[in-house]
Amino acid sequence: MKRMVFEVGLVVAVIVFALEAVHYRNAVLDCNIDRKRAWKTVVELRSTSNFNAPEKPEPSGDGGR
Repeated sequence: MKRMVFEVGLVVAVIVFALEAVHYRNAVLDCNIDRKRAWKTVVELRSTSNFNAPEKPEPSGDGGR
């Protein structure tokens, strides 16, 4: 009886872990697609507007005091 309960529990655990792996994979793929779409939008906006990247300030000559 204990063996049967253990085997059923093991099968259920394997099924649950498999479903979680599929869900995680789909979530990662969706995230990558969203990230690529967002970057494409940024590039398009930069090319269509007069966007100038902010310039870095010149370091001061006082040695950081």
